[in-house]
Amino acid sequence: MADAKGNPFLFYTASSLLLTCFALLSSFAGLSPWFIAGFLILGNVGQSFLMIAFSNTISRTLPKEQTGVGMGLLAMMNFISGAVFASLYSTTLDRGASFGWNPAESHPDAFAYSNIYLVLALLHAGILMIYYIQLGRAERRGKQNHKKDGGTFA
Repeated sequence: MADAKGNPFLFYTASSLLLTCFALLSSFAGLSPWFIAGFLILGNVGQSFLMIAFSNTISRTLPKEQTGVGMGLLAMMNFISGAVFASLYSTTLDRGASFGWNPAESHPDAFAYSNIYLVLALLHAGILMIYYIQLGRAERRGKQNHKKDGGTFA
């Protein structure tokens, strides 16, 4: 899909799946495990798409002699961030939550989970905005260079 539609399309698709997953988990954290499993499927597919988009972007952006290092750094950052955030999640759950930030969540036992997923949704919305702004700059630069050259897009 990344090769056929492009990395931005795949990134936006992944982002929509992840944001949907986080919003649903934040709103319905106290529901049946069957619903939670369905929500997590959306998130897992979104995460997979996101990793494909990032890997493809890195492999196409970096020079050939730096691609291996770039992919290694991506893997290392994923590993480190997974460990750091797992500790943050467990600390948050140990402390619990006396109230929920999402008014749609009505199960007091699930407030901590709901709050975590709400924060994840907000963080990912920020990532999406940064990506959109950066991609927009790159597209504008490409169009300006195209106008200067007088060529046509292939």
